[in-house]
Amino acid sequence: MKRKRTPAKRKHPFTNGGADAVREAEAQLRSLTEQWLVGIVIIQAGQFKYVNRAVIKMMGYSRAELLAAASVLEFVAEEDRARVRENLRLREEGENPTINYSFRVRRKDGALLDLDVVGSRVSFQGRPAVMSTVLDVTERKRAEITLRESEHRYRLLFENMLDGYAYCRMLFDHGEPQDFVYMDVNEAFERLTGLMNVVGKKVSEVIPGIRDSNPELFEIYGRVALTGKPERFETYLRSLGIWFSIAVYSPAKEYFVAVFDNITERRRAEEQVRLLLALTQAINEASDFGSALRMALEKVCSFTHWEMGEVWMPSSDGSALELGSVCHGRSADLELFGAESKSYVFPPGKGLPGRTWVSRKPEWVKDISVGGEMFPRAPLALKAGIKSALAVPSVAGDRLLVLVFLMRETREQDAQLVEVVSAVATQLGFLFQRKQTEGALKLFRTLIDRSNDVIEVVDPETGRFVDVNERGCLDLGYSREEFLALSVFDIDPMIDKVSFAKNTNDLRKSGILRWEGIHRRKNGSTFPVEVGISHIQLDREYAVAVVRDITERTQLQAQFLQAQKMEVVGQLASGIAHDFNNLLTVINGRAELASTGLREDDPLRKDFHEIRSAGERAAALTRQLLAFSRRQVMQLEVLNLSTLVARMQNMLQRLIGEDIDLVVGPAQDGGSVVADPVQIEQVVMNLAVNARDAMPNGGALTIETRNVELDEAYAAWDTPVQPGPHVMLAISDTGDGMDEATRTRIFEPFFTTKGPGRGTGLGLSTVYGIVKQSGGTIRVYSELGKGTTFRIYLPRVEEVAHKLQPSPTLTAVEGTETILVVEDDEGVCHLAKRILQSLGYTVLTASHGAEALLLLERHDGPVHLVLTDMVMPGMSGRDLASQLEAISPQMKVLYTSGYTDDAVLHHGLLDKTAHFIGKPYTTAELARKVREVLNSQG
Repeated sequence: MKRKRTPAKRKHPFTNGGADAVREAEAQLRSLTEQWLVGIVIIQAGQFKYVNRAVIKMMGYSRAELLAAASVLEFVAEEDRARVRENLRLREEGENPTINYSFRVRRKDGALLDLDVVGSRVSFQGRPAVMSTVLDVTERKRAEITLRESEHRYRLLFENMLDGYAYCRMLFDHGEPQDFVYMDVNEAFERLTGLMNVVGKKVSEVIPGIRDSNPELFEIYGRVALTGKPERFETYLRSLGIWFSIAVYSPAKEYFVAVFDNITERRRAEEQVRLLLALTQAINEASDFGSALRMALEKVCSFTHWEMGEVWMPSSDGSALELGSVCHGRSADLELFGAESKSYVFPPGKGLPGRTWVSRKPEWVKDISVGGEMFPRAPLALKAGIKSALAVPSVAGDRLLVLVFLMRETREQDAQLVEVVSAVATQLGFLFQRKQTEGALKLFRTLIDRSNDVIEVVDPETGRFVDVNERGCLDLGYSREEFLALSVFDIDPMIDKVSFAKNTNDLRKSGILRWEGIHRRKNGSTFPVEVGISHIQLDREYAVAVVRDITERTQLQAQFLQAQKMEVVGQLASGIAHDFNNLLTVINGRAELASTGLREDDPLRKDFHEIRSAGERAAALTRQLLAFSRRQVMQLEVLNLSTLVARMQNMLQRLIGEDIDLVVGPAQDGGSVVADPVQIEQVVMNLAVNARDAMPNGGALTIETRNVELDEAYAAWDTPVQPGPHVMLAISDTGDGMDEATRTRIFEPFFTTKGPGRGTGLGLSTVYGIVKQSGGTIRVYSELGKGTTFRIYLPRVEEVAHKLQPSPTLTAVEGTETILVVEDDEGVCHLAKRILQSLGYTVLTASHGAEALLLLERHDGPVHLVLTDMVMPGMSGRDLASQLEAISPQMKVLYTSGYTDDAVLHHGLLDKTAHFIGKPYTTAELARKVREVLNSQG
């Protein structure tokens, strides 16, 4: 069996082997350590047993001197010896085999070295020892001390800077600055901004909303952090209410340092000066007090960065404050808040404006949500995002205004800002007072110059003019300089020196005089005037005359008298026509019935025929009277006047004859009107006949239509007319024309310039009545030898003109239905009953509405139709029809009347769905109309 070899034990180089081993270990150690730059020492029992070359160089001692030393501690600095002694003991005893620590030693030249030592427990020559690596860290320690001292000095400087300092890292998103983090700030930062404990936080956390309120700040910081190019700027942080002057640079990419100072006080002083200058300029440029208020609010809000401004002004009775002017940016919320605030009124002491009104001191509301009675508009304000408010008083003349400024941020009271705004409000009051004074003077002069009356200031001693307004110069045709060189004797031919002296004495006694006279223009023409003159005593005597041109009033009085006369004649004509139509209904109807049973050769038949012919002519005459008096029934439709005139052209040419040229102008536009086409045709025919009679030797008749706009001035001149879109129908002739006396009477009924037997004088009065009843107006322009033009204006409508559908043809007029005739005229009632009974109808009669209702209540069986007069005593036909509809909705109603009153027919017109037959009517007309109504639907 092979013997197993036992490996030889490896001897440690520092174990106590034989002498050869020791020598060999020492040789090996030297070869390994002598070339090291790091010092190597072996210490045993407190003495150096080995040091390498690096230690020798480090300490400045020879190897022999170090190895001969009684203790290593004699080289150690006194303050470090106890610590080194303890560490050596612990390592030699094995309690702490390895340790790293620092201490100082003294070189041979006396200099102190800082050493970093890493020592381990070893066995050297059979006994415990410590082997350590030694590193000279003197220069590093000195550098650290220098750095610490530098950092300390920097920190002292950093903390004691008067300027704020912020070291930040910018956060980007795709190259766009989004936020930044505070890495370090100094005490001045906290003092100047009021922001605490910001290090490590984002600015969006510290100042919410800053990116929206100050986007330029992020743009500048982001640009500097990326480019490294420093910038300097000034900005206002709305959320802090502070102006800053900022210098920013970048120590590294994406980092920046902002050094800043609070310049709010300086900027406010500068802004206050600029604001006052801007206010002065704005108020001076404002056209009125209201504009000045709005401009002032805009300037204050712009300079002080409040988002909304209000001016609360005393009400007319001085009992409360009302919202005067409002200023805000382009915000729908603020605009709505301003609109809703107009409904608020603040008595003294109530709400923020009322409290300021009473105290006459500024009032600040930090948070309106807890303002209580101080801010009753809080719900509306919070809805608009408003959080803080400031009110300051402003004295403007004899009025105390309250300026209120609002902001969408909760702000602590700022005494400096209150002082600035209060100073501005005080100056604002002075400016307003001056503006009011200047405005009052300007308004006074403007009112005088723009007055429709002439205002003359006269020296009562000499009669010379001291002053005159623009109207005086215009009315009389003088320049201002020319006028002031005149006296009252030059413009009033009715005054001489004697009468002037008397008037002056009377004026001094009574203080005021009035009379009517005449004034003479520069061109010599005169016009009637009304003069009111007052005696004024200031620094001297003045006579102030207010002179009114009454030419138009004189003309209007004449027109009014003419209109009154026409109305009276119209009412008379209407009444006559109504009663006459009732009579004609009976006369014509009885004559028709009486002749029905006679033979063709019976002499009475001819007599009845003559009676009927005369009755028909009388009925035509009453229709003309009704047209003039505007009491006839109109069948309305939407018409195009151009189309209507074109349709009548051939008929008109035959009517006026071949010796008169008929010119129908092409239609300009195609406006529509609402009118009765038959009556408008009658208007055109009557005017054409009138023109033909004015041109016995031939001439030209021109008819044209055109869309026009009647303005306020025309409507004021012709008062029944409403301004707006109209259609004009103009008919002109080249005939003899008329003088003024004839022209003023042409629309009167029975007035004619034709010889006896050549006319009734009702043609133009009929035209006048139809035009007026159609809601229009008619004007006539004529001079002797220059022809005549009639211009008719009818209101224009948007609907498209349409053609009336022809009435259905009735094949039979008889019937068996039951008809109730309600008529207060006994003769007409009996006639209608006889006619209808002859046609097979069952007829009931009543003389008035009450009787008709009673009869229907007692009657058994249906009543199919009611034929009722429109105007009856006690109850009108319309009222009766309304009650009948409630009793029997299926019952038909046919109205009849000798005229149609405005009160009954809604401005003179029947309802479009109503059925009507005018008096006088014939048997055939009544038969057809009754059958038509009975056959109608609805």
